Amino acid sequence: MNIINITTLLLLGTQIAVTAAEKNIHFGYMDFAPWAYTSPDGQFQGTTNEEVKKTVEYAGYKLNAHEYPAKRYYTMLMTGEIQLAAVPVTLELKEKVRYFDEYWHSLKLTAYYLNSTPAFDGIKSLAGKSIVLIRGYNYGKLADAIVNLKNTQTGESLIKVIYADKHEQALLLIKAGRGDYLIDYELPVISALKTVPVDNLKSTLIKEIYLTFSLAKNTANIDDVHSSLDNGWKQYLKETGNLDKLKKIPWDKIKAESTSEN
Repeated sequence: MNIINITTLLLLGTQIAVTAAEKNIHFGYMDFAPWAYTSPDGQFQGTTNEEVKKTVEYAGYKLNAHEYPAKRYYTMLMTGEIQLAAVPVTLELKEKVRYFDEYWHSLKLTAYYLNSTPAFDGIKSLAGKSIVLIRGYNYGKLADAIVNLKNTQTGESLIKVIYADKHEQALLLIKAGRGDYLIDYELPVISALKTVPVDNLKSTLIKEIYLTFSLAKNTANIDDVHSSLDNGWKQYLKETGNLDKLKKIPWDKIKAESTSEN
């Protein structure tokens, strides 16, 4: 075989490898049962499993799905180590990721506390209390507001923050009286309560947060990838009778809520 043929084969092999890589979509998720979690045998599972798989399949791509710790998740989405994700819709992320234009899922951000604890009544009511948060979660900037609530004269924090790595661990802290309030999303807490039941647990809805797909901004051919995935998503939603549930992301409302919280 002469040098020209060898070079041609090498170039062809490289082209095939690049094409194959471009047809893979790396979907990253956090442990967020029952929506998304990893089964004992290491497989992506959850109620969004089929939606993600079919969206990627109908778009003409192959799915690679992996779970990542919450504390690294958003950084990996910014750097492009994660291409596709399902994340809360926030003004902070809007400039850092390519959001899809619509949503149909939402998350209920909720305060949990024992019956003996005063009802949650806004961030300022947490002064002097201990708060349990899931490590790596920002909760639509609410975590920052909690951490930054300080005495204006001394600069000392008014809230003791306790971090938990898992939702079950967070419930154990509340159950043991080591934290006054748990701030978390409703769905994973409902799932965790099956493993860690807590008697006399009360809750107060803080706010509803929209959830949709997003792409890393440095995704190659992002416009084409976005369009293909969006079409694949809508094909899946049409087949499952959910297409009419899609709504435009209300950015004006989100901006107004963010302004009122500051």
